[in-house]
Amino acid sequence: MDEHLFERLESVAKAGLQLFADEFETHIGRLNVITLFAADAHDFQHMAEHLDDEGEKLPDNFYVLNEPLVIANEIIAIVRISAPEDDHKHIGECDFALDDWLSFENTYKKKKWIEVFDEEDFHTISYDNPEANVVLAFTNPPLTIEDPEEGLEDEDASAPADNQDE
Repeated sequence: MDEHLFERLESVAKAGLQLFADEFETHIGRLNVITLFAADAHDFQHMAEHLDDEGEKLPDNFYVLNEPLVIANEIIAIVRISAPEDDHKHIGECDFALDDWLSFENTYKKKKWIEVFDEEDFHTISYDNPEANVVLAFTNPPLTIEDPEEGLEDEDASAPADNQDE
């Protein structure tokens, strides 16, 4: 993997894990997906070219890596890149698979900077602290490739769990 890209992934993962540890009482989940926010169109293209060499591209710029990465003691098999946007205040996003979704939601849904998104096929809790380097997301069911045949029904719901041919 491109060294610069790996360093960016590592930076986002470490920042996300530290923020999780600082803002939530226990580590009750695992880091599952890292999203890198592109600084501009050139940066996005650069990341896309490198990730095309590293794995299979799925809809919404998700990449399933041929060889999962071990970053900060977490196994990362899915990376997403986000096109440049003016409102990106962060370097990236860490999406966690929670051990106990309902308990987490009930405990933290009123916490400052938490937003709950209820979609038809999945739910996401986003922690978007404007003072942090990263955004945290908690998605249920988790974004995963553990069982690619049991993805979300809506293939356009930005769910990399469906192993689709493009």
